[in-house]
Amino acid sequence: MALSKKVRYTFAVMKGLSKVGILPTNTKVASWPVEKRLGLGPGKRMVGRVPEVPSYDVSIPTRDGASIRVRG
Repeated sequence: MALSKKVRYTFAVMKGLSKVGILPTNTKVASWPVEKRLGLGPGKRMVGRVPEVPSYDVSIPTRDGASIRVRG
Protein backbone atom coordinates (compact mmCIF):
# COMPACT_ATOMS: atom_id res chain seq x y z
CA MET A 1 0.00 0.00 0.00
CA ALA A 2 1.45 3.35 -1.03
CA LEU A 3 1.67 6.29 1.34
CA SER A 4 -0.40 9.36 0.60
CA LYS A 5 1.26 12.55 -0.66
CA LYS A 6 0.59 14.23 2.67
CA VAL A 7 2.41 11.50 4.62
CA ARG A 8 5.36 11.44 2.18
CA TYR A 9 5.61 15.24 2.40
CA THR A 10 5.56 15.11 6.22
CA PHE A 11 8.37 12.54 6.26
CA ALA A 12 10.40 14.62 3.80
CA VAL A 13 10.01 17.73 5.98
CA MET A 14 11.00 15.80 9.11
CA LYS A 15 14.06 14.36 7.35
CA GLY A 16 15.09 17.84 6.22
CA LEU A 17 14.67 19.26 9.72
CA SER A 18 16.80 16.41 11.12
CA LYS A 19 19.55 17.14 8.60
CA VAL A 20 19.83 20.78 9.66
CA GLY A 21 19.70 19.88 13.37
CA ILE A 22 16.26 21.19 14.28
CA LEU A 23 14.84 17.71 14.96
CA PRO A 24 16.85 14.82 16.44
CA THR A 25 17.48 11.79 14.24
CA ASN A 26 15.62 8.52 14.86
CA THR A 27 18.87 6.87 15.98
CA LYS A 28 19.47 9.58 18.56
CA VAL A 29 15.89 9.44 19.88
CA ALA A 30 16.06 5.62 20.14
CA SER A 31 19.10 5.92 22.42
CA TRP A 32 17.26 8.18 24.88
CA PRO A 33 15.66 6.71 28.02
CA VAL A 34 11.96 5.87 27.76
CA GLU A 35 10.99 8.69 30.14
CA LYS A 36 12.61 11.28 27.88
CA ARG A 37 11.00 9.83 24.74
CA LEU A 38 7.56 9.81 26.37
CA GLY A 39 8.10 13.45 27.34
CA LEU A 40 8.22 14.41 23.66
CA GLY A 41 4.86 15.95 22.82
CA PRO A 42 2.18 13.59 21.46
CA GLY A 43 3.44 10.45 23.18
CA LYS A 44 3.03 11.97 26.61
CA ARG A 45 -0.43 13.30 25.80
CA MET A 46 -1.56 9.90 24.49
CA VAL A 47 -0.13 7.81 27.30
CA GLY A 48 -0.64 10.18 30.21
CA ARG A 49 0.99 9.61 33.56
CA VAL A 50 2.52 6.14 33.87
CA PRO A 51 1.70 4.62 37.28
CA GLU A 52 4.27 2.86 39.46
CA VAL A 53 3.90 -0.90 39.25
CA PRO A 54 5.11 -3.06 42.14
CA SER A 55 7.45 -5.89 41.22
CA TYR A 56 9.28 -8.72 42.95
CA ASP A 57 12.16 -11.07 42.09
CA VAL A 58 11.97 -14.86 42.28
CA SER A 59 14.81 -17.35 41.81
CA ILE A 60 13.83 -20.51 39.96
CA PRO A 61 16.19 -23.49 40.34
CA THR A 62 17.17 -25.39 37.19
CA ARG A 63 17.94 -29.11 36.80
CA ASP A 64 21.69 -28.50 36.70
CA GLY A 65 21.71 -26.65 40.03
CA ALA A 66 21.84 -23.09 38.69
CA SER A 67 19.06 -20.61 39.25
CA ILE A 68 17.26 -18.16 36.98
CA ARG A 69 16.10 -14.82 38.34
CA VAL A 70 12.59 -13.85 37.21
CA ARG A 71 10.89 -10.54 37.87
CA GLY A 72 7.15 -10.63 38.42
